[in-house]
Amino acid sequence: MNRDRMKMSKYKFIIISLISIALYAFVWMGMDNSGEIRVDVKVIHPKSREWATPNGGITTQFNPPTLLWPLSKEGNYSIRLSQRADFSGELIQKDDLSQGMFNPHQKLADGTWFWQYKSAKNPWSKVANFHIGEQSQEFVTPEAATLLSMIPEGHPRVFAWKSELDDLRQRAKTYKEAKEIISAADDLIHLPIIDESMALPKFEGSNKRENRKIAIDASRKICDRVQDVVSTLSQAYILTEKEQYAVAAKRWIMAIADWDPEGATRVTDFGDSGIMHAMAIGFDTFYGQLTEDQREKLLKSIAARGAHFYDEWLNFMEGKLLSNHVWQHILERFFQTALAVKGDLPIADEWLSYIYDLWLARSPILGHKDGSWSNGISYFRMNTLTMLSITSTLKEITGVDFFKDEWYYNNTEWMIYAYPPHGSADGFGNDAYKLGNPLHPRESKDAIYSSYAELNGRLTGNANAIWYVDKRLEGTGQTPTSDLSLKWYFIQRGLQLKRPDPPKQFELSQARVFPEVGLVYMNTHLEDTPNNFQLAMKSSPYGSYSHTHAEQNGFNMFYGGQPLFSNTGYRPAMGDPHYLADFKNTRGHNSILINDMGQPFSSEAYGWVPRFLHGKAITYAVGDATNAYSSTDANEQEAKRNSYQNNANAGLKRFRRHALMLPPNMVVIYDELETEQPVNFTFLLQNRDSLAMDNQHRVTASNGAATAQVTLFGSESMDHELTDQFAHPPENWRRKTNPDGSPLEYKNHWHYQATNTEKSKNMRFLAVIQIQGNGLFYHNIEKSGNNILIGEWKILAELEADQPAFVEVKKNDGSAAFRSSGVLEFSGKQYKGTMRESAKLLEIVDGKPKLQETVDVLPESIANVLALDLE
Repeated sequence: MNRDRMKMSKYKFIIISLISIALYAFVWMGMDNSGEIRVDVKVIHPKSREWATPNGGITTQFNPPTLLWPLSKEGNYSIRLSQRADFSGELIQKDDLSQGMFNPHQKLADGTWFWQYKSAKNPWSKVANFHIGEQSQEFVTPEAATLLSMIPEGHPRVFAWKSELDDLRQRAKTYKEAKEIISAADDLIHLPIIDESMALPKFEGSNKRENRKIAIDASRKICDRVQDVVSTLSQAYILTEKEQYAVAAKRWIMAIADWDPEGATRVTDFGDSGIMHAMAIGFDTFYGQLTEDQREKLLKSIAARGAHFYDEWLNFMEGKLLSNHVWQHILERFFQTALAVKGDLPIADEWLSYIYDLWLARSPILGHKDGSWSNGISYFRMNTLTMLSITSTLKEITGVDFFKDEWYYNNTEWMIYAYPPHGSADGFGNDAYKLGNPLHPRESKDAIYSSYAELNGRLTGNANAIWYVDKRLEGTGQTPTSDLSLKWYFIQRGLQLKRPDPPKQFELSQARVFPEVGLVYMNTHLEDTPNNFQLAMKSSPYGSYSHTHAEQNGFNMFYGGQPLFSNTGYRPAMGDPHYLADFKNTRGHNSILINDMGQPFSSEAYGWVPRFLHGKAITYAVGDATNAYSSTDANEQEAKRNSYQNNANAGLKRFRRHALMLPPNMVVIYDELETEQPVNFTFLLQNRDSLAMDNQHRVTASNGAATAQVTLFGSESMDHELTDQFAHPPENWRRKTNPDGSPLEYKNHWHYQATNTEKSKNMRFLAVIQIQGNGLFYHNIEKSGNNILIGEWKILAELEADQPAFVEVKKNDGSAAFRSSGVLEFSGKQYKGTMRESAKLLEIVDGKPKLQETVDVLPESIANVLALDLE
């Protein structure tokens, strides 16, 4: 892999020249003289595929690309591909496809390619087209039939290849990780077999929704235990060849082979796949020790459970934006199951072929070249083993490097920003607030991030990943291999890989944008968490789908690794009334309500980050959530969720949030809001522990390391409210417990809101946030008109809503200045820039003025959608 090219590409969004940006934007006819692009499409990432891709003449990332198209119930697809628009001459054509995806598995010539698809007896689709050029990285993979022929016939295949057993056992003799697995297996040898009835629930809830979740909890607990027991015993046997582990494991797999595939263990797909996987692991590991009758019994049960997944996925999963459980664990389990029974179960060839094509087409499912992950840092850990395991196995079978995707190299760098060492995570998405939080010891000490980053660094050669691991592990007593879920990967593969030397000095920027997921991070001391002041902001093209929240243009703020302002609420369960009304809901985030309503729970309710500039004294970003308060999603479940005070259509015409970090201790938030009709706009701040408000309506929050003070100005008079009550109080109906076994209590959180007293079509908010503590101090604020003097800074923001919006900051010593649009006056000179309305950041560097500027820049995903001729 070309690491120099990779390092260059990861900064492409930031360093692209302004002239190129302007020309690029004008192509879309969405940019006016303000340098802004109005993104006016319904959705960027639809829940189900709505258009063919690649299309619109885009240059593909890989050569060849996988072609995907909207699915039909009829299936039976045909695809044709040509360098001629009329499809005359040489063609690549494939008929009788049962799935809505196709990879040519051959290098395509440079230039424009045209393609069409159809299903059953329907006519050909509109002609789509894409470009193969120098930027298209060659990535030719074998066809599925060839892949199948490359898989060795002997067993085992999953926990080790038969040909590598002797070498693995010899190496593992020196591994402490192997000794840990053997020790764990010793404790399981005489463990009584679990009865299937133990998967049934022991208590009931108050309604069908609660009863279903209680049943899932009971079933999954038993299934997970079975899978852990069989996997540990099988791994111990692989390492030692000791019969005691084989005898114990075979008792378990033959017992669960009698379990009803349609019974209590099918209530949860995680549990169903876990039982299937356990039988397959046993089948593969002890193949030579099983009788023919035992194999047939296992295969019959495996086939029944495998059909649950394959029959549902085929001609469906390739067109679905995301199915969480599939891409978290089930896909890897199904892949290993198919690998284990190939040659003995005929349908396994179809399973493997589909999984292979799906992986080529969609992985990384929620990631892009910038390394981020849409579902957030907390739920990313659920995907780590799958992302490593399937990719490594395919590489071992085919010899093709499936780690070529730049996402792998950049991924751990996103982790550094999203979850800094010894600090809290960024707070976006489900359960992110638990990471680094002392009140949640299991999550705060979760070793999976260190173990995954260690493996990623060894696989990609990214030394920053190793820096992250070493820094995270300081003072914890953990090692890079501490995580249980990745321990076998270390033994089988990871410990053989060379460990890069960490950089001698921290080399990452203090601020970074991840445009494809819409994340911005600003820091003062990213490498030194106890002294770090961090602002994280989100405005995502994915909207609020899956485990993400209705938090577009929301921000979270931290000092010393702990939150000052961050999301509030709990997740008793997905779909729980409190979860929908207070946690996933915009009202639990530091964003904006319109008429007391938040953003719909929909991928159509999206945002994006148009602008980003980073200097030594000033960092700036803009989030655009104009599209985040409306949705046409008519799905019944989504409509029901949207009844929790979320707008179906707020009539929003504009919501741009400007965020500036002014080190060492100040952040400025400037909001532009406009609607079709007069409304109430509500500015929100959240804290899980406490908030206070004085008689001047200044809001303070403390975290033990520092205190934040917020002074809020508005274009209209405002009513201020502070409460520690939820809209819908949470209930512990699942009977969750603390680590010590005591019942979990849901405590109240704190919420501040400021709302314009009289409804209006336009509103401006200006929040000046200061940090005090650890040698940092507040400064008095002097306001005169739109001018604000505070410490060493002068802030000028247009607070008349009928005037063009802008925000300007200047350092009193003349060393730095910024203006969001228009002419920047600095040291007696006027800086108009390449475009008058670009955002401009000017700093004195080595005694000379250095100007950075930007107009709106489209993330690749949005640019690709705008390139289409959508009706």
